[in-house]
Parts: sequence; C-alpha cells; structure tokens
Amino acid sequence: MKTEKFQEQNAEFEACRKELDRLRGDTRELDLAFETTLKAVPAGIGLVKDRVLIWINEQMTAMTGYAERELIGKSSRILYASGKEFERVGKIKYGQIELTGIGSIETRWRKRDGSEIDVYLQTRALKVGRPTEAIFTAMDITEKKFLENELRKNQERLQMAFMAAHEAIWDWNPSTKDFIVNETFKDLFGIPPKNKACRSWWFEKTHPEDRDRIFSEFRRACASGAQSHACEYRFRKRDESYGFIFNRMLFSRAGNGSVRRIVGAVLDITELKQSEADLKKKSLLLQDSVQELESFSYSVAHDFRAPLRAIDGFTGMILDDFGDRMEEDLKAKFRKIRQNTGRMNRLIDDLLAISRLQRHVPSRKRVDMEQLFHEAWSELVPVYPGRALEFHIQALPPSTGDPVMLKQLATNLLSNAIKFTQNSRPGIINIGSRTEGGQPVYYIRDNGVGFDMRFKDKLFQVFQRLHSPSEFEGTGIGLAIAERIVRKHGGRIWAEGKIDKGATFHFSLSRESEPPDRQKRQTASGRRE
Repeated sequence: MKTEKFQEQNAEFEACRKELDRLRGDTRELDLAFETTLKAVPAGIGLVKDRVLIWINEQMTAMTGYAERELIGKSSRILYASGKEFERVGKIKYGQIELTGIGSIETRWRKRDGSEIDVYLQTRALKVGRPTEAIFTAMDITEKKFLENELRKNQERLQMAFMAAHEAIWDWNPSTKDFIVNETFKDLFGIPPKNKACRSWWFEKTHPEDRDRIFSEFRRACASGAQSHACEYRFRKRDESYGFIFNRMLFSRAGNGSVRRIVGAVLDITELKQSEADLKKKSLLLQDSVQELESFSYSVAHDFRAPLRAIDGFTGMILDDFGDRMEEDLKAKFRKIRQNTGRMNRLIDDLLAISRLQRHVPSRKRVDMEQLFHEAWSELVPVYPGRALEFHIQALPPSTGDPVMLKQLATNLLSNAIKFTQNSRPGIINIGSRTEGGQPVYYIRDNGVGFDMRFKDKLFQVFQRLHSPSEFEGTGIGLAIAERIVRKHGGRIWAEGKIDKGATFHFSLSRESEPPDRQKRQTASGRRE
C-alpha cells in the first residue's frame, strides 16, 4: 500500500518537474526574444542601477560610439557632455520618477570621438519605490533640434523682413480671423482691429465707388481656386485722404481647395497714378504741339520754297538773257546763287523727311535684304553718270521690318558710299553680312576717303559734316535719317573708318519676335554725310 502511494507521489513529482522544465524553457525563449527585441529597436535602450549601466542594446553602441564592454559597469556620467549636465538630468529625471514612475528630459551626450549629440531621454522605474533601478530609452534628436533651430531662425528672419519691408504687408487667417500687419501698413493705413470686425474695417476703408467691384472680384478669386489675385482701387489712408493702392495677395489653400490663409502686399501708387494722369495730359499737349509744328513746318516749307523758286527763276532768266554780256566773275556769282537755292530746297526736303520719319510707325514684314540692296543700287547708278563704280553683294539673309523705310536706309547708305568714293578709280562698294548673337549684322564697305575716328561723335547727327560742301555735296541729313530708321526698328548702327582707307557701316535690326518699341535704343558713332 505504501509502495503504491509512493509511486503515485513520485509520478506526480516527475510531472511537476517536467512542467517546471517546460516553463523554464519558455521563460528562456521569452527572455531571448525580449533581449533580441530590445537590441533591434531603433532607440538606445539600457538598464541602470544607481545610475550605473548594467545592460545596453546594440543601438546604444551605435549611437555613442562606445563598445559594450566600455559602458557596462560604468557610471552613466561617461555619456554626458559635462558633470554639471549629469547632475541636472539626474535631479530632474529622478524627481519625476518619484512622483509619476517615469521621467523624461532633453539633454546632450558626448560620444566616444568627442562630438556631441542631442538626446531625448525617458526613464521608467523597474520597481515601485526603487527609482534608481530603471530602464531607459534614448533617442538621437540632433537633426530634429537642428531643423527646429533653423526653422526658428527662418521664422525670426521672416518676421523681421515682414516688419521691416518697404511694402505694406498683411497676413489674414479666415478661420481664426487673425489679421497681422507690418509697421509700413500701420504707418500708411492705421491699425486694423484684431477681431471679426477686420473685414468690415477693410470694406469701410475702401472707396464707396470701388467696394462692390473689389469685394466681388475677391470672392470670385477665393472661389475659383486661384493661387493669387491683384487689384487696384482707392483706399482711405491714415490721414483720412483716399489714395490709389495696388493690392496683390497669395492664397494658401487646404486639400479641399478652401482658403486657409492669405498674405498680401499693398503698394501706395497714388503718386504713380497722378504721374500717369499728368503724363497723359502732357502727351495730349505734345500731340497738339506736334500737329501744330507739322502744320508750321509745311507752311514754312511752302513759304520758303516760293521765294527760292523766284530767286532761282530770276537768276536763271538773267543768265539766259544777259549771260553773254556778263563778266565771268559776275556769272559765277549768279551760278553760286542758283547752287545755294538748290541746296536750300534739298535741305527743306530733308528736314521734312526727318519730320515724317519721326511720326511713322514701322510695319513688320519679311524683307528680302539682298533684293532690296540690288533695287536701291539700280536706282542710284543712273544718278551718277560717268562714274567708275563696282558693286559686289554677298547672299544676304532676310530680315523683318518696314519695306519702305528699309529701302530708304539702303539708299542713304549706298549714296553715302558712292559720294565718298568719287576720288577712287574705281569706287568699290561691298555689301555683306555676318551673324552676331544669333542675328544678322549687315555691312556696307567702300574704298573712299574714310574718316577720322576721333570725330565719330559728330556722326549720325543732323547737320554734322566732316567735309565742306565744296569737297562733297550734301546736307548732313542722310546718315541721320539712316540712324533713325535703324532705331525705329529696335536695332543698332555704327561705322568704322580710317582716313583714305575707306569706311564700313554696320547695322542690325531687332529679332522677328521682338517688337521695335521694346528694343533698347543702341546707337554707336559712325560716319559723315
């Protein structure tokens, strides 16, 4: 009987032993899994007792640069940038643990290589009433702190720029109704209310004649999904006078398209609008003056021509009737009178041509420049009978401009070259082109008398000549007209020359895509007529 009871107890004992072994195995597996998990998490984790490190995970070694053996059994003071910081963290953190069982703080650790990192440290007591036995987690927040610091600096710079900007800047949050303005805004328009009355304040400050239009446009811009909106209107200023403002705003929208913030800049354009009005008045007055001057110039030209025709006619009659009885000296004087009356007539014609040119707006058509120079040459050659002239022209690229004006340009430049090669045997004129900056530059080169570059500032100016009329005829107008034609086309004209070595005129016209009125005026010095 006793033997049977003993056997039963022994069987029960053996079953308990096996169950205990199984539980111990499970516990070891759980411990291994727990330790593996602790080592794998991205945060640094460790166990401390009385602030001495007794276990750490692999992330702690990666974060600090220390090997495990260099930390285990050491005071956690080794991790801190200074003893003062070590004491500060301990006082705050363990004070929190005594109250709540958990403590957290931001601090700085020094790595093995001497560099420092920002760390967010959280510690939890393992046993109630035993705060010095704890598990901690450490997160490297160096990059986060850097970004926060940069963000803070940027916000400070933005705020300083916002307040110091020359423009009146405003910032409105439709949800909170917060309305912020800078000092320039306050100086110009006063201080708006900081509550829901802000919209009413803006409405009331807008000129009554502009209110409906401005607020209707604003509502449409908000509803349309637009990213920006701009408008001009009258707005009451701080001194209670109305001024013109240009208000440009940018919308910040939520994912559903609703406006969550609006930032705007206001420019006081009162003086600009007044200047525009004054300029418009002056423009009208100038147009009237130009019309009066045009009428006057034609009247003067007509009045000048009548006596000039009379002088020329009467001197011609005298020479015809009495020329054979005159002394040569007297006949020469009468011929001189007729030459000067002819020159005066040509001068009047040239002045009227310049006047008409100033008022003319060039058309924009494709022009065959090679054909244009051929036509101009064929029309000029008969005017100079008996001259030995050679004309050479390369293949020229086409251009865009006013065909009539460009024909006049070619005629004036060619006639200038013909005139100043009258002493050359033969007179040689070459026409060609090259490409500069992606656009053609045309040139007219001759083997004439050339000119002294020291006097280039006189060239392309009305009535400016480097030779007397007795040497070379002309009024000093032809090159001035050429310069104005090129300028009207948004181009540039200049010349190079040497005395008795000939001269070369260069000119370029604006690209086809650029209208002449938007081209920058560029005129270099050139040659004489």
